[in-house]
Amino acid sequence: MTAYAIIKHKFFDIRALVARSVAYTILVIIIGALYAGALIFIGEYVFGYDFPLSSVVITIIASLLIAYSYQPLLRYVERITDRIFYKNRYDSRFLLAKLSRIMASTLELEELVELILRVIISDVKITQGVIFLTKNKTIEWSKAVAHHGRPSRSADAHSINELMEYLDKKKGQKIIVYDEVEVDRIKKLCKDNGFSIVFPLTVNHRTIGLMAFGEKSSGDVYSLDDIRVFHILAPEIAVAVKNSLQFEEIKRFNITLKDEVKMATHDLRDANIKLKELDQMKDDFVSVASHELRTPMTAIKSYLWLALDGRGGKLTEKQKYYLDRAYISTDRLIKLVNDMLNISRIESGRITIEMNKIDIQQLVQDVIDEVKPRADEVKVKVTLDQPQKKILPVLADPDKIKEVLFNIIGNSLKFTPEKGTITISFESKEDGHVIIHVRDTGRGIDEKDMGTLFTKFGMVEGSYVTNKKASGTGLGLYISKSIIELHKGKIWAQSPGIDQGTTFSFTLPYYKKGDKVVIKPEKSVEDRKLGIIHSGI
Repeated sequence: MTAYAIIKHKFFDIRALVARSVAYTILVIIIGALYAGALIFIGEYVFGYDFPLSSVVITIIASLLIAYSYQPLLRYVERITDRIFYKNRYDSRFLLAKLSRIMASTLELEELVELILRVIISDVKITQGVIFLTKNKTIEWSKAVAHHGRPSRSADAHSINELMEYLDKKKGQKIIVYDEVEVDRIKKLCKDNGFSIVFPLTVNHRTIGLMAFGEKSSGDVYSLDDIRVFHILAPEIAVAVKNSLQFEEIKRFNITLKDEVKMATHDLRDANIKLKELDQMKDDFVSVASHELRTPMTAIKSYLWLALDGRGGKLTEKQKYYLDRAYISTDRLIKLVNDMLNISRIESGRITIEMNKIDIQQLVQDVIDEVKPRADEVKVKVTLDQPQKKILPVLADPDKIKEVLFNIIGNSLKFTPEKGTITISFESKEDGHVIIHVRDTGRGIDEKDMGTLFTKFGMVEGSYVTNKKASGTGLGLYISKSIIELHKGKIWAQSPGIDQGTTFSFTLPYYKKGDKVVIKPEKSVEDRKLGIIHSGI
C-alpha cells in the first residue's frame, strides 16, 4: 500500500528515481559488455589467446567495475588537477544561479559587490577583480577583491574614462579582452592596471561604471565561454549595483533628513523656550502696567466726577463739555486696563475658577438688577423671560459668569436704540447643558462681520464712535469666550442682518451631585486667588 501510494501520488518523485536508476544500470551493463566483448575479441582473433570461461566472467565483472567507477574517478581527478593547476573548469549555470541569489539577497552596495567579486574570482579562478562606479567623469566609488590575498591594483579616473570612451565607440560586443585589443593606448592602460578583461556596467543605455578582472590563476586566456558568461552577467550586475546605489542614496538622504529634523527640532525647542520667556515677560509687563495704571486712572476719574458734580464750583457749559469728554475717555481707559489685566490672567493661567452649584435664574436676575440703572439711563428695557419649568442648577463660577453677562448685556446696550429691548431666556437641552440666550433689538450684525466677534480687539465695522453710549475696548467678547471655554462650554452669536437685532448664546453644564471643580492658577506666584476684575457697564 505504501509503495502504491508513492507511485500513484508521486511521493518522493519515485518514478523519476526508478527511471534514472534503470537507465543508469542498463548503460553500465552495455558499456561493461562492450568492454568485455572487445577484450575477448581482440584476445582470440588478434593474439590467438583462448579465454577460459572463468576469464570471461572476470573480464565482464572488471569491465562493469570500470564502467561504474569511471565518472566518479574522473570528477575526483579533475578536482585535484584544478586545485594544482588552477584549471578554469566551472559550470556556468551554477555560477549564474549563485550570482542571481546573491543579487537578490542584499541591497547593501559594499556587501553586494564584495560577494559578486569573490564568487566570480573563486569559481572562474581569477587573480583579482574590481568594480568602478563613475559620475561626471570621476570615480565615485570602487571596490577591489584579490585572490589569496594578492594586492589588487587601482586605476585613476583618467584611465577609467578612456576605457569607457573606447567601449562606447566600440561596435558589437561592449567588452575589452587584453589579448584581442589592437589599440596600443588601450592595451597599455589594461596592462598598467592589470586588466585582462573589462566590460561596462550599463543601465538604460547609460554607463554607470566598469567591471574589470585580472588574468586567470592558471595563466590561460579567457575562452569564448568565459566571454559569453561575462556578457550575460554584465547587465544583471549593472542593474543590481544601480539598485544598491539608489538604496544608498535613500539611506544617506534619510540620515541627512533625520539630522536636519533633529537640528530643526532643537532650534524650534530653543525658539519655543525663548517665546515662552517673552510671553511670560509680556504677561508680567501687562500685569504690572495694568496694576500701576489703575490707581491713578481711578483717581483721575473720581476728581473729574467731582468737578462735573459741581463740588469745586460752578462750571460753564464749555468746561462741562471738556470735562465730560475727559471723563468718558478716562472711563474707557480704565475699562481697557481692567480688560487687559483680565486677559493677562486668563492667558497666563493665573486665574482661579471655582465651580459650584448655582441657581442660574437667580444669578441672571441679579445681573439685570445691577445693569438696570444703566439701562434706564439709555432708555432700553432689560427683561428676563421666565421659563415655564424651573431651570436646574448649573455648575459654574458665579463671579466669572456675571462678567460674561455684563459683557454681553453691556454690548447690547451700546447698540440698541432708545425704547429697544434686551431679553434673556433659557433653553434646556437633553445633553446635560442649558443655553442662555441674550436677544436684543439693536442694529444687528452683518454676515461678513461675524468673524471679528470674540477676537481680541475685534470690533464690528462702524461700531467705534466717541459718544458715551457706544465706546468700548473690543475685548469684552474675547474675555467672555475665554471664560466660557474654561467652563467647557460654547459661545456664539446670530443675527438676521442689519437693523434686525442680535442674539448671543452660551452653554453651561448642569450640576450633578458631588460636582465641585476648582481650576487653580498654573503660573501664579501669589498666595491669594486671582479672579475677574469687573469694569461695570
